[in-house]
Amino acid sequence: MRVLEYNEDTNTFTVTCKCFCGAETVLEDVPGNGYARWQDGGIVIQKALPTLSPAERETLITGLCVVCQSDIFTENDDDVA
Repeated sequence: MRVLEYNEDTNTFTVTCKCFCGAETVLEDVPGNGYARWQDGGIVIQKALPTLSPAERETLITGLCVVCQSDIFTENDDDVA
């Protein structure tokens, strides 16, 4: 994960994440205060960044793109007891 830029006017970050499959995801308008608190370990990501979708938060945590998340988290769900 790499912060590309910080917008001081809106207090938001633009963050890019590179998935192991090679895809690059760019997340814009990531709230600055929440992002900083999450990165510092002061709060869980769901509470720090509630305006982001679960898929966007997962991308920040793992770096996985949406396609890989879909493949991993929906594959073999019927096999789970």
